[in-house]
Amino acid sequence: MVLSATYWAAAGFQTSPAGRARSIRRATHSLLGDCVDTLTPASREATVMSGSLEGSPYAFTVPPSVEAVPSARARVVNRARRLGPPLGDELTDDLRLLTGEVVANSITHTQGSCVVSVRWTGERLRVEVTDVEPTLVRPSRADAMDEDGRGLFLVDALATEWGSEPCTAGKTTWFELAVPACS
Repeated sequence: MVLSATYWAAAGFQTSPAGRARSIRRATHSLLGDCVDTLTPASREATVMSGSLEGSPYAFTVPPSVEAVPSARARVVNRARRLGPPLGDELTDDLRLLTGEVVANSITHTQGSCVVSVRWTGERLRVEVTDVEPTLVRPSRADAMDEDGRGLFLVDALATEWGSEPCTAGKTTWFELAVPACS
């Protein structure tokens, strides 16, 4: 089965360049094979971008609009709290800020949707944002009067660790926050 460009457009992906759509279709089939027909469109997208539904972290799709960023921040914080680590006010604020920066960066630069996942490793909270752009992110140099270009410097300053790595769908940008043990 080959998914149509209409499906991918409805799922929030840009249909051009055509190569991206082809890679995502190939990724869907390499991950799921014929099982792809049993998933909803949102599940298909999350599966392609996250790798596999089996044992996957909490994941959700963020629509391609910067207006969706506040909701994504709230969902990440709510999920992090349900995962169990003790989040103080400062760590929660950092989590909101970093999530907003990475999600907004993805949406702004791809003009498409992204998939956000949240994991608890036992020591760190990890947030991953996956999109279809294969170019890995890196901090850019912003001049004093520039309105943007500083987000990844904030991520670098506040995250315990962060990075960007290629994946089947394009790339995943992630950050981790160390959660202090309760005393």
